Amino acid sequence: WVLLLLGWFRIISSNVSFNLALHTVLQVTISLSEAAPSKSDCKPPKLLSQSSRFPVYLTGETFYGYCNFTDPDNSTTVKLQYFPGDSSGFNKSVVYGHSTVKTIFSVRNVSIKNQGNYRATASNKCGSAVCNLSLSVEDACHGYQTPVPRTNNSKLFVNKTHGSTVTFNCTFDGDPDPSHFEIMWGYNGKTDIVDRDTHNKYSKTRKEYAKCTFVDFLMISNASSSDSGEYSCRSRSYLGGGALGPVAITYLFISP
Repeated sequence: WVLLLLGWFRIISSNVSFNLALHTVLQVTISLSEAAPSKSDCKPPKLLSQSSRFPVYLTGETFYGYCNFTDPDNSTTVKLQYFPGDSSGFNKSVVYGHSTVKTIFSVRNVSIKNQGNYRATASNKCGSAVCNLSLSVEDACHGYQTPVPRTNNSKLFVNKTHGSTVTFNCTFDGDPDPSHFEIMWGYNGKTDIVDRDTHNKYSKTRKEYAKCTFVDFLMISNASSSDSGEYSCRSRSYLGGGALGPVAITYLFISP
């Protein structure tokens, strides 16, 4: 900053009988710099409130959490992070209010991979504040690694006529996610008859009746006497190292 002073200045000497009028320009330079805020003026954000300790979420539920900070000078910025780093389905938002800032975390249809630590860091030029939230997730299907058929070890008998369509079903308790296991249908001791079927004789479908309960269907079209015999269903887990579940058996008799 530069301050200019213009005007007339009179110099009077006691040794001189005359007055000297001096016209001059006086230039005064003043350096002004922005002073750093004092400690009493500088206020960093503070954590006001956060979600209470989370319960353990079950897979498929919706996770919601928040952190609420002060925003003393309306310049607070917020950084949101998730550890260990897989943020699939992770939604986040920042809402600014009157001298406050709120961060919101949410995940719909949570899975095991969503569990971890969620962190919000609020900062301004005076400092920062941190809020940590922890999420734990458990398998909603009670940790079933291998689905268990409800008809375990029961032997049912089915009578059908030649040319009819036969449908078997096995009801299972367990995780219905097809990426976690497969259901194998067998015939007279042979396994995976559907995968071995080269004549499109067999077909299978799956229906989820309730959470952690599903039914697998095996259908035989245009059945003949050669289809009579013992049919079985069992699960093979991808999560349990290829573990096999119990066998459910049904006997089929096709009359001529």
